[in-house]
Parts: sequence; C-alpha cells; structure tokens
Amino acid sequence: MRYRDIGKVDLDAARKAVCGWLDEHPDGTPALMAEELKIRYPEYPEEMAVVLRGIMAAELRRRMSLAIPAVIAEATGAPR
Repeated sequence: MRYRDIGKVDLDAARKAVCGWLDEHPDGTPALMAEELKIRYPEYPEEMAVVLRGIMAAELRRRMSLAIPAVIAEATGAPR
C-alpha cells in the first residue's frame, strides 16, 4: 500500500495529533505514539503507523534544530 492510495487522509490533522502527543509524552517512543494514534485511521492503521512515525521524526528534528542555537550559546557563554 502506498500513501497516495490511501486517499482522504488529512496530513495536517495527523501532524497536529503527533505534535500534541509529543507535548503530552516528551519521553514517548515512536512505537507507542503510532500504537496510540493509528486507531484514528481504522481503514489503514498499519500504513498510517508508518506515516505517523515519519511525521514524528520530522517534528523531533524540527524541535531539535530550534534548540541547537540555544544549547550552543549556553555552552559557550555567548549572549542569545
């Protein structure tokens, strides 16, 4: 199954669900997140679990890239 074959899946809503889940579970794992959120997609739960994990990876990368300058500034004593 390819994502484009799934049809009518709102990726913005999926991204918001993943972001909300990450905010509530900062130490959560991709497997746990996918298990909890894939039930929103009863027609394609396993396929959406893959999509949700991908969204989670992208969101974690985005969050880390925003935090890196602050970490460097703190480590070097540079003003922000």
